Amino acid sequence: MAPECYDREYNELVDTYAFGMCFLEMVTGEYPYIECSNQIQIFKKVYTGVKPKSLGQVKDSRVKDIIEKCMLPMSVRPYAEELLKYPFFLYNGGSSTLEACAPAPNFVKEVKAKGTPEFMAPECYDREYNELVDTYAFGMCFLEMVTGEYPYIECSNQIQIFKKVYTGVKPKSLGQVKDSRSERYNRKVYASPVC
Repeated sequence: MAPECYDREYNELVDTYAFGMCFLEMVTGEYPYIECSNQIQIFKKVYTGVKPKSLGQVKDSRVKDIIEKCMLPMSVRPYAEELLKYPFFLYNGGSSTLEACAPAPNFVKEVKAKGTPEFMAPECYDREYNELVDTYAFGMCFLEMVTGEYPYIECSNQIQIFKKVYTGVKPKSLGQVKDSRSERYNRKVYASPVC
């Protein structure tokens, strides 16, 4: 959660913050602020601008720069449109820099399922999953950034979201994606074994 969420004064820039946290987790294989033993410690660090220790594990300076920009105070944090213009996200010959930064498979230890239903991969509900759930969550964050809508906004409750996610029904907002690069990325996310 972005620091401004605690003050209940926020806008779509909280999605940029969440994107940075998902990106950090995908690159390091650790939950951000895993060094904290409870929610209060996390709150204090987030609210006062203390960065997660796992950020120190990010070796690629371009990736670290993007994550740090996502964690900037709301007044200077980039919007999704600005972030997507970074050279890191541009495609070259069908692949992106992002694909080159993917960690080795099976590097994440299984933990209890936690998360927001709209961003949880179907296998999370069966508690049989691996690091590919992060790819799914990243795809959902990316979809939200591109469309400006929460995935599965057409659902009125968590049960409806669960049914759609678990049965493989894609969010309606996916139909709004017009950028061919974003379409290619989302097709890869939905074509992965987790979906």
